[in-house]
Amino acid sequence: MSKGAIGVEPYWPQGVMRYLAPPVIPPEEAFVRRPLSRAGKSVALREGDRALTYGELTSEVEARAALVPSLLGEGQRLALVLSSRMEEALWLLAALWARCHVYPVDPSLPPSDVQRSLQRFQPDVVLVEEGAWVPLLEPWQSACVLVDQLRPEGRAQRRPGEAFLYLAGEGGALFRFSSRALLAMAVSWSAYLDVKGVVLQVEPLGTWEGLCTLLSALFRASQILQADVANGRLEMLREMEAYYSVVRWDWAQYLAEGLPRGRIGAVYLSVREPPPPRQFRRLANLLYPSLALLVFGLPEIGPAVAHHPGWFLEDSIGLPITNVDLWPLNPETGEPLDLSWEALEYGEMGVKSPMVASGALPEEAWGERVRGEWIRTHRLAQSDANGFLYLLPHRVRASGS
Repeated sequence: MSKGAIGVEPYWPQGVMRYLAPPVIPPEEAFVRRPLSRAGKSVALREGDRALTYGELTSEVEARAALVPSLLGEGQRLALVLSSRMEEALWLLAALWARCHVYPVDPSLPPSDVQRSLQRFQPDVVLVEEGAWVPLLEPWQSACVLVDQLRPEGRAQRRPGEAFLYLAGEGGALFRFSSRALLAMAVSWSAYLDVKGVVLQVEPLGTWEGLCTLLSALFRASQILQADVANGRLEMLREMEAYYSVVRWDWAQYLAEGLPRGRIGAVYLSVREPPPPRQFRRLANLLYPSLALLVFGLPEIGPAVAHHPGWFLEDSIGLPITNVDLWPLNPETGEPLDLSWEALEYGEMGVKSPMVASGALPEEAWGERVRGEWIRTHRLAQSDANGFLYLLPHRVRASGS
């Protein structure tokens, strides 16, 4: 196989599957029922003083999925504006079970981007908590439903159609993921890291970082500690250890300062640009003895390139993860080049994987990114002789920007 697409085989981490086909099963089977059969009495989610076993998680999600048809008709759209990581997870899983179009809103987005994304999504129902973002949600006041007033109960019936989840990208564009792509994301990330034990989710589900952390851990029937890193609620880690977490670069300082030393194996710092070496070393020192690792991903593609805990170079961004192929694109046109990485000084990273989005709102935001079977990242990179990728500090301008 050519290094141009996947990296030199001898340098691939030992014991890690390069490709792994996701099972063809519905989302409730992958993320709720199958984990229940493997770890029914084990803790699934823990946020603050509240904890749910996989058995309790199944009951909670199914009750919410049974309630969804009374809120939404077939093919209608549900937006989630929830600050509780646990409630957000329960309603998101219920929406997938009930075959909804669901958009978990990332509360860290600029208000203008939130407004623009909601205008594009056009939700039929917005689930909110008491007093949440009242001025921001005023245009959708008639669609808002207080989650505290709902009383989920009953058994969910399987609905026709397919579930879709939307993540917000740059400029308020929304990228649409099928349930099959979400399962591929969970399979690919968990296989690359061999996700096991306790996982720390600090990012909201409106980000690929939070979504991937949750779904990959559920798929492996792991325990998920949920915390809001911005509020420093990490006390639970004083009593238990976590395998890893993923945090956006801009929030890494909060996590590094609030994390009890030595209570997590690795912290993945999610970057979209080359990390400043001095800041990276400072964060690595703050996190020590936990590993400070890098991962590159975007809302439209999920995780694409990452360090492996047992195989990485600090100044690179790592290798393409399981099920991800990379190919150099012409930075001016976005078209695939005839030469592979080893023959080029640099190129734009093109990504192909089963976990990428399948469309966007508005549709032109997706068309601009697709070149044949490759998705443009508008990021320049180069590869060394071992197949490790290096981000370059210059970005490719998107058309119209």
